[in-house]
Amino acid sequence: MFLMSSLAFIGLMDRKYFGTFFTTMTAKQSTTMKFKTAKNDQQKINVLKYYPTYYEEVEVELQELIDENWEDWMADRPEWLTDNVIASIPDNFLPKPEVKRLEKEGGGKRRRSSAFGGTGGSGRASAKVQPNANANDSEQPPAVHLGVDLESPRISNQEQSRRFRKSWEFKEEVILPRGR
Repeated sequence: MFLMSSLAFIGLMDRKYFGTFFTTMTAKQSTTMKFKTAKNDQQKINVLKYYPTYYEEVEVELQELIDENWEDWMADRPEWLTDNVIASIPDNFLPKPEVKRLEKEGGGKRRRSSAFGGTGGSGRASAKVQPNANANDSEQPPAVHLGVDLESPRISNQEQSRRFRKSWEFKEEVILPRGR
């Protein structure tokens, strides 16, 4: 049934879209192609929403684009250059004075936003600034990772296994009647 449905779908599909289903192009190649064929600055900046290794082949050109246009963009502030877009641009692409200004405005080190929309894939809000820890706080909670106190002494694998087996031991013996 699945095979029949798939063949019917491919058979009835408009032939000009057939190539969109099959390609040997990698994500890195696709991102590079999107940058090189972009018609405007907004489309070129959009490659920054991908994983950094995807745009590393055009990183120099991207840096040049930002260096050449940053002052004009900040003066004219195009509609597409939102706070979320600026938050998603890695610090190494921004002019150093701009990074310092953004850190000062935010009250701490900048952190790259996960997407241009300002939200991660789960819909939660992305932080733009990671606040500095208060240097006067001498009391810090113990390090805990996944509910395990990392500061307590480690126990051996044998001890962990013994505790696990013991937790599954029956406290009472259960006698089941035999079937007839």
